[in-house]
Amino acid sequence: MPSLRKYYPDDYSGAVICSAANLGAIFPPSNAMIVYALMAGSSVSVGGLFMAGVVPGFLLVGCFMVLAGIISKRRGYAFTGAAFNFRNMLTQGRRALVILLMPIIVVGGIVFGAFTATEGAAIAVVYSAIIGFFITRTLKLKDLPGCLYRAAVTSAMVGALIAFAAAVTFIFTIEMVPAQLSGFIQGLTQNPLAFLLLVMALLIVLGMFLESNAAYIMLVPLFAPLALTYGIDPLYFGFLFVFNLIIGMMTPPVGVLYFVVSGISKVPLGPLIRESFPFVLVQFAVLGLCIAFPDLVTALPRAMGF
Repeated sequence: MPSLRKYYPDDYSGAVICSAANLGAIFPPSNAMIVYALMAGSSVSVGGLFMAGVVPGFLLVGCFMVLAGIISKRRGYAFTGAAFNFRNMLTQGRRALVILLMPIIVVGGIVFGAFTATEGAAIAVVYSAIIGFFITRTLKLKDLPGCLYRAAVTSAMVGALIAFAAAVTFIFTIEMVPAQLSGFIQGLTQNPLAFLLLVMALLIVLGMFLESNAAYIMLVPLFAPLALTYGIDPLYFGFLFVFNLIIGMMTPPVGVLYFVVSGISKVPLGPLIRESFPFVLVQFAVLGLCIAFPDLVTALPRAMGF
């Protein structure tokens, strides 16, 4: 297969990878939605949030494809890939089907109550190990210590964030911050849409500076109950909250995805951010559509009983 570098500049390729990475937090299963549901309490379910992300996720995929097609056409980028071969397609399709069954099993189990989100994570790990050892055969026993070490470090970081945020939340509660914040915002507006737009604008700014997990842990306990007082659907508010902070992973100066992709690909941050700008605008456009047309978010989960 021809080299990707032959057809696409590194900065454009990095921008596409950054944008595609954001889809993983919108489509189920989504770690971001699990963290949001954990911090929001009983007002919203993990399965409901998973289903809320399906339609906007497909909409965003379509918009990305159209944008990538327009850019490629204008710049004269060539098609890539080997010549079509039906036999190879069947072989690769069978392998892909086995891999794609994992999110179907995990999401289906959580949505239909076969197991919890935590149990689903354990099932995903076991399923991934089976695929790595026996299907793709890229995972070796010698790789397991490194995988376990990195998982332990990541879990420790998230655990520390939760512990620190719990302390901050306790202080906020003692100092009556939620009540004061509620009074302040309700003094500004009694309109649910105005409240929603105000929160979205605030999250856009905070997303430029805060790591998303820290933002969920610190802000969800403040804003989720407040949204309920305005009569806003908790699933609707939760998805918009998550989607907004996901976009924040591509908004400088603290665009986490830029640093990750730049570190791996060695593409300078400046060109990477410049090429990503149209993709960021598309994500904000889809966010705007979800705000304007709530059924894009709520229709599927409500049809499934959430």
